[in-house]
Amino acid sequence: MFANALASSRRIELIVTELRDFARYSPSEKMTAVDVNAVVKSAVILVTNMVQKHTDRFTVDYGTALPAVIGNSQCIEQVVLNLIHNACQSLPNRAKGVYVRTSFSAQSQTVQIEVRDEGVGIPEENLRRLGDPFFTSKRAIGGMGLGLWISFNIAHEHGGTLTFSSKLGEGASVVLAIPSADAPDGRNNHGGGFLRPAADLK
Repeated sequence: MFANALASSRRIELIVTELRDFARYSPSEKMTAVDVNAVVKSAVILVTNMVQKHTDRFTVDYGTALPAVIGNSQCIEQVVLNLIHNACQSLPNRAKGVYVRTSFSAQSQTVQIEVRDEGVGIPEENLRRLGDPFFTSKRAIGGMGLGLWISFNIAHEHGGTLTFSSKLGEGASVVLAIPSADAPDGRNNHGGGFLRPAADLK
């Protein structure tokens, strides 16, 4: 528990630092080969208590023989934590579930992390605004509208995408897709900072 608390506090420090410096250029963190399954396993451990408070149905399906991606494991884990947290908050009751799956798309040469929930869903008019800074439908419960903005920018920094789909009353699905380390040249070109406007991201 103490180790988890310490790890979480470090992530909070990272978020605060990113927000404080969002208006000026911030060089990329060191990118290394990352095992996506290991990142997801670490994130799942950190959210265990929160998941247990929201649902009795939580499963993780780890893809086999996934290629590595070039990235920052802590930042990718931050995205996974945020997506699982949002999924849990969307559930109307404990009978509804949250499902996480990792896989490799040979067509796009990307390693993908999907987080799917059986929650209330996202109104169509909100789907296009999910990457906008400070946009949130959870302000009444303390939401700041920054988690997804940071997540979109992390995906962009890794040369990837964050894609949402949803139907009201039927839940939502989000896929983080990151080019594999052995993808063709040019797929892993990274920009010059984590916090960019996310309005142009798809």
